[in-house]
Amino acid sequence: MTTVIEVRGTRTRGNETTVSTRYFISNKDAPTEVLGKDTRGHWGIENGLHWMLDVNIREDGCRARKDNSPKNLNIVRKITLSRLRAVDGGRRVSVKRKMRRLGLVPDFLFKVLFGE
Repeated sequence: MTTVIEVRGTRTRGNETTVSTRYFISNKDAPTEVLGKDTRGHWGIENGLHWMLDVNIREDGCRARKDNSPKNLNIVRKITLSRLRAVDGGRRVSVKRKMRRLGLVPDFLFKVLFGE
């Protein structure tokens, strides 16, 4: 452990303002600007990938906990999310709508699986 980082966030919703403080431990000794950029980068990954897995694919609700099944399912979910993001579903179609469409349109399923 080299550095303790304190991040304060201010959020205003209507007339109510809340301030939260989070602490991070790092082994990196760098200027404040670099540490701030790294911290924001971490939360970008959290919001971009993990949130999608939790909300759209409902990863947190999965009850598979034995042997290798959690890791295997995690890999399958990430591949699925990647394929759904890569395929064009029309004008700005969400991942959730694409998932619904997979079960209804066989040609779309083929397009997602094989990339045509």
